[in-house]
Formats: sequence, structure tokens, C-alpha cells
Amino acid sequence: MLPNASYAADRIESRDVRHPRQRCGFVFCAGGGSLHKGLDLVVECFARRREHLYLMCRIDPEFRRFYGGLLDEASNIHELGFVNPRSRRFTSVGTRCLCALLPSCSEGQPGSVVEMMALGCIPVVSRESGLDVDRLGILLEECSVDTIDAAAAEAVAWSRQDLSLRARELDAAVRARHTPRAFRNVLACALNDVLEA
Repeated sequence: MLPNASYAADRIESRDVRHPRQRCGFVFCAGGGSLHKGLDLVVECFARRREHLYLMCRIDPEFRRFYGGLLDEASNIHELGFVNPRSRRFTSVGTRCLCALLPSCSEGQPGSVVEMMALGCIPVVSRESGLDVDRLGILLEECSVDTIDAAAAEAVAWSRQDLSLRARELDAAVRARHTPRAFRNVLACALNDVLEA
């Protein structure tokens, strides 16, 4: 699988400080398909947690009808709709959140999470998301409310030392695998392999 790219990765700055007061929220940033992406699991999980959750996605009308009451009642869940990845609002949310959540049932590789990683968000994703999070994020072995809840609890309990280590691993991974240049190089190698075969 080819690693997806983020233009924000070209402007990445070293950030080994993730003080809880600076990064205490979670973000769900995804394309269309609320159920496919696992939004139901994330909403059900954070409706019973106290941390803030920012939803940066278009919510399917049927999903909104079913979960509308829960979304309206949970004061810690904030619906932002689609937010342009090149906007100040996108950057503002990304830089104040600790983790980017995506318990999707199937992805090529989520550009939305890669964009959030370039802003310093630690990925919490399903295996089916197709994103390598070894040593820097949390891989959900199954997609359920309980596993997301456990991952969120783990993340907020990380020590400053744990966060600093994950921040360095995250920055190194984004710089090595997710810049536009890295993507072009990997794509060129893949095309050469196909053409030579």
C-alpha cells in the first residue's frame, strides 16, 4: 500500500511538548460514509466520556436522524462539518487535539488522518484503515465502543515522557513517509516495477 501524503508535512515543526492543557481533545476527521468510517462507535464512546471530540466530517442525513438526540445532548461533542484541510480552522483543531480517531471498516489509506498526523495528532485507527501506526499510535484490534474507549483512556493517561517519545516517532514517520516528495518517489518505484514486469 502506498503511504498517503500531506502537504502540511512539508511545513512540519518539531513539537515534543504535548501538555494536557494544550492537547486534550480528540478529532474524527473523515470523508463520507458515517457508518463505514465508524462514526457511530466514536459518538457512542464520547457521549459517555468527558474529553472533547471534534467531528470534522459531513454527517449522513440518516445518521443524523438516528444519532441526533445523542449529538445534541453531549456538550463535549462538537459538529464542525467539512473543514478544508488548507484552512486555519483545520489547523486550529488539529493542533489542539491529542489524537485523530478513525475506526473505519475499510480504507486505502486515510488522507484525513495523515493530515492530522502532520499537525501532531497521534493516530488511533483500525487495522482496516491501512495506516502503519507502529510505535507512534494505537491500532484498534477490533472496532467497538469499548476498544475506542480503552484507547482514549490509554491516550489521556500517557505520561509527558510517553507523549514526547510518540511525538518524535510521529514527526519522523510523517517526514519519512507522508511528504509529497516521499509519495512521488514511492509511486515512481511502484510504476517502474509494474512497467518492468
